Amino acid sequence: MSIKEYLPQYLQEVEEFEEICKTEDIELEELNSKIEEMLNEIIVNKAKGYGLDRYERIYNIIPKSSNIEERRFNILSKMNNKVPFTLNWLRNKLETLVGKDNYRINIDYANYSVTIEVSMIFENIANTLNVDLREQLPANMLITVNLFQTENAVLYVGAIMRQGDYMKIGGMN
Repeated sequence: MSIKEYLPQYLQEVEEFEEICKTEDIELEELNSKIEEMLNEIIVNKAKGYGLDRYERIYNIIPKSSNIEERRFNILSKMNNKVPFTLNWLRNKLETLVGKDNYRINIDYANYSVTIEVSMIFENIANTLNVDLREQLPANMLITVNLFQTENAVLYVGAIMRQGDYMKIGGMN
């Protein structure tokens, strides 16, 4: 949509106003894309640049990698730090970080031991998860993070197709 449509009808056809509107349309499109980018940078799962940098400064995270997914994981991990530790908290944290079907928890209450198995597709973040949980879980608990191989990994993929047919209907001469 052009800003020209907001002008009164008698000004829309003035050449000077048409040119002014063309340049203003370019500026408004650029402004709109910057606003959209800013809104995406606020949400950690959509952030790609300065939003990640800002969250890392807020949570005092020193990025060890330039990989965006690992940076997001570290930020979400810090955001989900809650004390005291409960099993529901742990499940919620793991679901947020790796997804519902990509982890297993085994707790040995008698020996104060927690074993967490994470799907192999999250191999690069398993060590970070182990360090992070060590800071959050009670000191008297033994924590082990292992990887497991799944035959049916849960991955979400989306696509869209658009198809249309155009038909010319005979008109009046």
